[in-house]
Amino acid sequence: MELETQTAQKKMELAAQAEQQKLAATTELEVKKIQIQKDTDEEKFRIDSSMRNKAAEAKLTLEQARIDKMKADAEALTKVTKANGEASARIALARASAAEGQAESASVTPMQVEMHAYDALGKLGGSNTSVMLGDWSKLPNWLFPKTPGFQSAFSPVYALPAPTLTLGPAVPTPAPARGATLTQTNGNPYP
Repeated sequence: MELETQTAQKKMELAAQAEQQKLAATTELEVKKIQIQKDTDEEKFRIDSSMRNKAAEAKLTLEQARIDKMKADAEALTKVTKANGEASARIALARASAAEGQAESASVTPMQVEMHAYDALGKLGGSNTSVMLGDWSKLPNWLFPKTPGFQSAFSPVYALPAPTLTLGPAVPTPAPARGATLTQTNGNPYP
């Protein structure tokens, strides 16, 4: 009986030990499950938070790109407007300068041109120099336009004189000898 009692006690101890080990294993397994669930939830929260941060960053980057594009467009439009204003100002100045040049050139008469030609000849010769004008000079004809008195060669009223017709045979006049003095019909020499 004692042996049976010891055996029964031993069985009970073994059963209690097995139950205790089973309970410890179950508890350990539950603790590990809870730990894994906790780690999984934390990782999931971290991933969700990271995804929200990335989405917010992408949205912020997109908005910043739109703002930068609007600023660049505004700057480009400002530069174009400024360039157009400067170009129109330069065009207006060029037109004014051209009109001023036309007004200056329209106010120059053939007599003024002739006076300036004589002044230039005087300066070219220097002092104590005689400049002789006549057949032997080589001055171009355009320096002395043939216009009626008090009329401008550039005015619309100006007309060339009508060619003269000679009736009958023309009597050639002899050319004066070189160095000869010309006289007028009244006998006075030309100045």
